[in-house]
Amino acid sequence: MINLNKIKSLKTKNFYTFNIEDFLDREIYEKLEKDFPDFNSLDKKKLINRGDGKYCINVSTEYYDELINSSEAFRNFFAEISTKKFFDKIFKIFKFEIILAKKSNIFDFLKIFKFSKFTFNKLSFLERIFFKRVSVNFEISFMTNGAYIKPHTDSRSKLCALLLYFPDKKLNNDQKLLEQKIGTQFWDSTLKNYENDNYENLSEKFLNQSSMDKRTAFNENNAYGFIKNDKSWHSVEKIDVSDDYVRRSININLNYS
Repeated sequence: MINLNKIKSLKTKNFYTFNIEDFLDREIYEKLEKDFPDFNSLDKKKLINRGDGKYCINVSTEYYDELINSSEAFRNFFAEISTKKFFDKIFKIFKFEIILAKKSNIFDFLKIFKFSKFTFNKLSFLERIFFKRVSVNFEISFMTNGAYIKPHTDSRSKLCALLLYFPDKKLNNDQKLLEQKIGTQFWDSTLKNYENDNYENLSEKFLNQSSMDKRTAFNENNAYGFIKNDKSWHSVEKIDVSDDYVRRSININLNYS
């Protein structure tokens, strides 16, 4: 189902970013696209509201069980990525980049070398001496027209993020060009933010010390990703495609603690 054979570095300056072409078997991707929830028919009170026009479905939402019970494609996909096997594959591929990314924090750096215990439960005091807790979480993301995501670096517990986009095939040619501009922006910044602090007056401070490095295309069946470090600034610019447009993606995160 998941293919990790076509990985290409995006060659950003301050943190490692990459693209995985043909991330899923074509049939699987098309089934996910077919079963992707229709945002306009969803009860927004049952979604996670991230603010600024972004909404999500994940395991904590009322819609999650309904989704996986009604869609074999989503059920099987989530079952595959929610495993230690998937985590270990990704970690093995990017182990060198992950180790380098954590060098700015000695505690997180040393934690990398502990044994891994794949669990969604907290570790006991004794377990934490020898093990790091690793997990995979994921969410279905919707961003409405006018939505945006401010530049940020992500939680310190994150190791790696994967972003799988689902372009809208009903768009006209002009709208498709606009959609291509709403991939993820990766920034070249001198501003360090390992804790992912929300700085006051961030926009002015950030823009004075930063410039956009790369922006991913909003292509189907390409998993774009990055390794979190103290300068892994990324964002999504304000969406302006059409009044009823919804940006759709599946976001996968590898975490440790």
